[in-house]
Amino acid sequence: VTRSYQQWVLSATILYEILLGKATLYAVLVSALVLMAMVRRRVGLGR
Repeated sequence: VTRSYQQWVLSATILYEILLGKATLYAVLVSALVLMAMVRRRVGLGR
């Protein structure tokens, strides 16, 4: 019982880390796109 519980906790932790990593990746991607859009908008306004 203890071994299966440990395996479940381990798999849940791995799944959580994967999801967290994906969420972080998406957040970085979105913020980068927003920054690029802001820079382009500023350049457009500058002209």
